Amino acid sequence: MARAYSPTPAAPWLRIQTPLNRANVQQRTRARFAYCFSLGSTVTISATAPSASSGEHYVWNGWTGTGSGNYTGTDNTASVTMNGAVTEGASWTHQYYLNVTSPCGSPTPMSGWFDAGTSMTASVSSPVAGSIVTQYVCTGWAGTGSVPASGAATNVQFVIDQPSSITWNWKTQYYLPMDLLVPIILTALTISAIYLLLRKRQKRQKTRGAPELTPP
Repeated sequence: MARAYSPTPAAPWLRIQTPLNRANVQQRTRARFAYCFSLGSTVTISATAPSASSGEHYVWNGWTGTGSGNYTGTDNTASVTMNGAVTEGASWTHQYYLNVTSPCGSPTPMSGWFDAGTSMTASVSSPVAGSIVTQYVCTGWAGTGSVPASGAATNVQFVIDQPSSITWNWKTQYYLPMDLLVPIILTALTISAIYLLLRKRQKRQKTRGAPELTPP
């Protein structure tokens, strides 16, 4: 009958190695537990990821074994045959969540999980076209966690080592084509001229005692 294993200290024979350092799994700092089993027996091993706070988690990679009868693979629960001394190392990848918010454009990267210690460049393309007379221009970002608190550029570099967020800020610009500008100016000048003409006539009629004409 296979014997189930859960990490608690015991006597040497089967050595289990699991990560302890949550901040940098790649440092491979481990707790070492050893267990004594009968020659030829089958042992079931499994592992539980280190505890994680909101916005971080550990992704299971697998076991790496040495010695006769060891197990190497991605199954969390696996069997080891005790043909001799065996060492099994459990491995996880530590990740943090990056939350990305942008009302315009297509930011890079999008929201998601990223390996702890990853060097990242977040960016957006600006300007972004709106209607035929509007466009949206990025005015910078606001960040939390590993992202710098604020900036006015369209890109920012950082190393993600905690849960983080970045919000891209935008403003609206309005565009008036030249082929529309001239008719608008001429129309405005015409309306102004008509208004001034009516005011002038009104003053003349007041002087003569005639009824007033009310300009539009």
